[in-house]
Amino acid sequence: SQTQRNMGASGSKTALQESLQALASADDLSALTAEQIRGFWMHSGSVFAQVTPTILAAISAKGISRYTFLVSNLCKVLQAACQDSPQVDALAVENVCLLLCKIFPEMYSTFGVEAVCDAFWTAQNTESTEATDKNLLGAVLCDALLESMFAPGICVSTKGSIWEPGTSSIPAHGSNGAYDRCRIAVAKATMVVCSATLFVPAQETGTRRNAFIEYFSTVDLNIAALVYHSLLNTVLSYDPAGWIPYSHNLYSDDHEALVDACLHLLLVLLDASPPAGDTNTTTEGSEGSSSSHGIGNNFKQCLKSMQEYSDFSFVFNGFSRLLNNPHMANNTLLPNAVRFVGCFQELLILLWKLVEGNNGFLAYILRAHDMCQLVVPMAYFMFEGRKDPCEFSRSNHIDIKMKVNGHCFVSRMLPVSDQRLVSIFFLVAAKVGLLHICTFLLLLLSGERNFAISLNAPFVTKLPADIPKFEGNHADLLVITFSALMTDSQPKVEPLFDCFLTIIANVSSYVKSFSMPASKKVMLTIIAKLFLHAFFTWLDLRFAHFVHPLGLKFDTPLCARNLDRPIVHLRHFVCLSEDSQPVFTFLQASHSHGFRAGSQKTCIPSRNNQQLFTISI
Repeated sequence: SQTQRNMGASGSKTALQESLQALASADDLSALTAEQIRGFWMHSGSVFAQVTPTILAAISAKGISRYTFLVSNLCKVLQAACQDSPQVDALAVENVCLLLCKIFPEMYSTFGVEAVCDAFWTAQNTESTEATDKNLLGAVLCDALLESMFAPGICVSTKGSIWEPGTSSIPAHGSNGAYDRCRIAVAKATMVVCSATLFVPAQETGTRRNAFIEYFSTVDLNIAALVYHSLLNTVLSYDPAGWIPYSHNLYSDDHEALVDACLHLLLVLLDASPPAGDTNTTTEGSEGSSSSHGIGNNFKQCLKSMQEYSDFSFVFNGFSRLLNNPHMANNTLLPNAVRFVGCFQELLILLWKLVEGNNGFLAYILRAHDMCQLVVPMAYFMFEGRKDPCEFSRSNHIDIKMKVNGHCFVSRMLPVSDQRLVSIFFLVAAKVGLLHICTFLLLLLSGERNFAISLNAPFVTKLPADIPKFEGNHADLLVITFSALMTDSQPKVEPLFDCFLTIIANVSSYVKSFSMPASKKVMLTIIAKLFLHAFFTWLDLRFAHFVHPLGLKFDTPLCARNLDRPIVHLRHFVCLSEDSQPVFTFLQASHSHGFRAGSQKTCIPSRNNQQLFTISI
């Protein structure tokens, strides 16, 4: 009811800020009054506006014990909400989760991951006399977050139901505005609690333990099933198109933000695994530490246990609808008539995990569904992802340095006008990752006979990209896309060229015909590759150990180079003698083992030492 909804707002707008200031200034935590403790969640102001860096720094100066005291009180609120207490409403739960999102990054960055692990996963901070896994503060927090996901009146209407219908026979409620806000807050709080990996050096991420993720991934299988199906169904049941054009502008809702939060949390839970080379489940810490909750991942088990054809069909239709949204939203007659979904890269990662982890799902969609519905969006992402978002000049170069403990990643202060360059830098890295995941998916699918046969379907979709016009099938689309990536793309894409050729080789045996534009692209790539290999071999044999009369000299034998990779950029150059007669013509390639700008320079001077041409090797 509205009265119950307003109970969490009974405090003033500054109640949270006043309570945090009291927490930072109190010499003894027992001196805090009950009203000050209730101010942590009973307020009507914005959490992110009231929790300032100054207040967090003042609390951190008192030690991590202040944060454990705060978290233990917040856990009691979540537990009371799960028990349908009249003293806690949905707004109080939302305030608690948002406060957790603020304090955990501060703890990780200030005290370090090891100190936080000791504070939450050792017996010294538990209020129970028996030191077991369930009584540790970290376990209490994890259980409280999981239970609050299915608290009646908070995130669901009835106990035991999931968020959305779809892949399970468990009763589902659906979504509304009030439930969506609490679901977003709980999902974000769970992700932030598990974010310790972001605050450790990159070289230690594979060996450093993350106790929170380990506990979440090894919860009871029944609870894991509720969480898994809730998150998966919420993501794949989302329809951004709406009933009429511009329907997303007629009203505002939080469902897209909920889909994004659920998708990220689901990927975090599915990606949980023990550290490399670790077979012991004991959590490292001081005396009194207990063993970890387990070593398996029950969310992966839920993914593997999906066997119903109706579930597979729901999952495939959801992926098809969401992955085709970007090119459909950019190809409407009326501008911005369809909502654009920006989480397509995370959707591709989820698709990879489903295809790799559930053989029944892969076999079913290859047999019963049109795989071209997935090929078209992946080809579109790859074709558009090959472009650089911005052409950097030497004057626009900025020094970017990632710091270890989660601080600002820019090594120097930038003016506001230069902040765009930082965003573009990470956009380039994101596009390279998008190309990798699309390539790996197509490489995995190309090994299946049914997939290769499905590429014979005529390609009639009009994509909002500068793809050359052709009349053919979806195999032609892949060939033209790969050719564009090999001739006009970023240098970081070069390691994928072997995968492109492997995909073409895998599907070519089942393709009935290629169009003329696609055939030209294939032949150009093959001929250029063979010519470049032969040309380098000839140069190595002819000019490796002496100076040519024209002045051409190679410092290292070219035959030692690996020339088995295809070509990126092809340009024609003509070397002239002193009487301006062409001596020979060759191809310059921006290639990992061929000619590249910025490497060793070799000049071809005339006899009077006047330079006529310069190449870079």
